[in-house]
Amino acid sequence: MAEETFTQQLTKKLAEAEAAKDNEQDGAAIKLYEQIIHEAAPQPDDLTEEAIKVKEEATYKLANIYKDKGLVDDLIEL
Repeated sequence: MAEETFTQQLTKKLAEAEAAKDNEQDGAAIKLYEQIIHEAAPQPDDLTEEAIKVKEEATYKLANIYKDKGLVDDLIEL
């Protein structure tokens, strides 16, 4: 079986974060979203448009959690 691409890894982690959020496990969701945002591409070519879109989506979803929880300092830092 072929190894997962960087984008596939990010997409899988995004699905895990969304599942955690749906199950009201905001702490786990925040951690996963932060991991996606800060995950460095193994090779420059791995940072594809699709990977960037996954990172953007994680950023927006994390910002919404921060907003909903009133975590203004975290939102500003993001």
